[in-house]
Amino acid sequence: MKFNVSSADLLDRVQTISRVIASKNTLEIMSDILFTVKDQQLTLTASDLETTIVTTLPLNSSEGQISVAIDTKRLTDSLREFADQPLDIEVDDQNFQVRITTASGNYNLGGVNGSEYPELSMVQNPTAQFPIPSSTLLDAITKTIFAAPDDKLRPVMAGIFVDNNDSGINFVATDAHKLVRYRVEDNSCPAGNSFILARKPAIILQSLLSKDNDNVSIQYDDKMMQFSLLNYTMYSRQVEGKYPNYDAVIPKNNPFTLSIDRLAAMAALRRTSLYSAEASNMVKLDISNDRVVLSAQDFEKSVSATETVACQYSGDPLSIGFKASYLIEIFKNIESDNVLLQIADPNRAAIILPETNKQGEDILMLLMPMILDY
Repeated sequence: MKFNVSSADLLDRVQTISRVIASKNTLEIMSDILFTVKDQQLTLTASDLETTIVTTLPLNSSEGQISVAIDTKRLTDSLREFADQPLDIEVDDQNFQVRITTASGNYNLGGVNGSEYPELSMVQNPTAQFPIPSSTLLDAITKTIFAAPDDKLRPVMAGIFVDNNDSGINFVATDAHKLVRYRVEDNSCPAGNSFILARKPAIILQSLLSKDNDNVSIQYDDKMMQFSLLNYTMYSRQVEGKYPNYDAVIPKNNPFTLSIDRLAAMAALRRTSLYSAEASNMVKLDISNDRVVLSAQDFEKSVSATETVACQYSGDPLSIGFKASYLIEIFKNIESDNVLLQIADPNRAAIILPETNKQGEDILMLLMPMILDY
């Protein structure tokens, strides 16, 4: 059988879905992309057996139908070198040899019968289904994924908890040092439905959403999740286990509030943290009515730094220490010009909020302080 397809379109789809393929596979065929041609349409499938991405694109022309697995790396490297042009691709029905013909040459690749590709898990009987704008879901993942640790020993923690309740949809991630709760004021999904999206598929979904500006349909059962975009569908196995009670660790009474320019604070943190102890990376904040004095010391190397940043503050003067890289990371993921730090005392978690939220969203970030040693 043979078909004709745009090289640029094929490269774009192949590069996008190939991100899911694992670097090492016990099954050699899982390093391939599955090509299925039927009814003038090409369907591409890539998977690591836990997460699967499927995309379809129309063909310029096709004769017959076929299912063949093609080596991802050689195909991708070849497509990168082709100018944007129509490609004639022919697959031998007997030995599944793949022949690519361009205006100037012919290229032969080995293929594998698509029937040897493992049967992949899909959502069978969804317990919940709801739409969400792709821009909203992209924001939710982007604002939370940095707080999800790459922790293979604790898979429940290594992902984003999507919790639907009466107040909307909460996207939560935590590594026990910092926590992010991104709330979307949306009640399209019945309360009580929740799932954990693992870190890898969350990052892949983030890249898919950046190509999309439509609504995403989310549905899931007790084992699998399905995210349906305009040009891509991603299936991912749910993380098994119970997510910690994140509400229980969010302080309910932090009486002292600090308002500070986000960019000015980030710049000061970057400069002073260069002089912090390498092991702790701690920067101390001495907070008073109209200023914050940031200081860092490394006693072993006899270096130190202090810097003052203007602020607005209501409360008694206090000193609190944070790991600078964590605080910078939190500030980077807030868009508001000013940020609010709500503090109770130097030993309790600080709540960090944007001074203004975008319409329909509510962001709360939490950071545990460090023990002051100077």
